[in-house]
Amino acid sequence: MTGWDKRATTRRAGPPPSARDGIYLVYTGLSDHARRDGIEEPASVSLGDAFRLLPGAVIALGRSDLCEVTIDAKALSRRHAMVTFEPGVELGLVLVDLNTRTGCWVEGRRAPVQKVSPGQTFELARYFCFRCQPAG
Repeated sequence: MTGWDKRATTRRAGPPPSARDGIYLVYTGLSDHARRDGIEEPASVSLGDAFRLLPGAVIALGRSDLCEVTIDAKALSRRHAMVTFEPGVELGLVLVDLNTRTGCWVEGRRAPVQKVSPGQTFELARYFCFRCQPAG
């Protein structure tokens, strides 16, 4: 799939390009938990896809085409989670579970609302893994 832009996000194949500001959410693949449960890689995202989050923007993740990050998987809600910058904290993010059945997970624990720092990873429904990576 070629690059695209949805509401202040950018998707690129491979490692994210350099940028002066913002953070990338990089899809790092399925978790061990997903492999044990026989979950297959979704066709809607590829390993290494990077989604750029700029200050003041929000990225929605879920099954719906209206989300900036769309993952076609029954384990996810249509609007599963959102990520935005933590107010007043440079490069600090907040991950918010949008009241889903399967939840969001940070460091092995369910996290309805969780701060996420650059370098940290999170999972949607304990299956789909993302790493936060500073741009530039």
